[in-house]
Amino acid sequence: MTITIRVVPPEQQRYKTVGDWPRDLSHPDGAEIIVSDTGDWRESICIAVHELMEAIVCKQQGITAAMVDADDALPLTEGYDEHGDMPTVRYHEAHDFAMTIERALAHKLGLDWKVYSDHIDAAYDRAPDVKP
Repeated sequence: MTITIRVVPPEQQRYKTVGDWPRDLSHPDGAEIIVSDTGDWRESICIAVHELMEAIVCKQQGITAAMVDADDALPLTEGYDEHGDMPTVRYHEAHDFAMTIERALAHKLGLDWKVYSDHIDAAYDRAPDVKP
């Protein structure tokens, strides 16, 4: 199994996101994870680990990258910051688990969660405003 992780300028994301896995773990060319560069390598690693954990749990649950893309194309429900937070999306459980790991890793790497979140928000704002 091959897993490729790329860090790119936020403007090079496929859509409005900071972390993406357009190819899942079942893809014949291997999985691909794309994360936005926030200016701090530790933050990029945290985003990449989040995406990897999400992809692993989704594979176990039979959720494909295409299904996640379809969920991410839905209107964002009021009160939620991102699609994975919404209990109605198929990958909610995987996203929730990935957030737990991401927070733990950020803490271990000495990141301040508020500063990290601000950097993620800034990168998100620079990503293309299109649907997956």
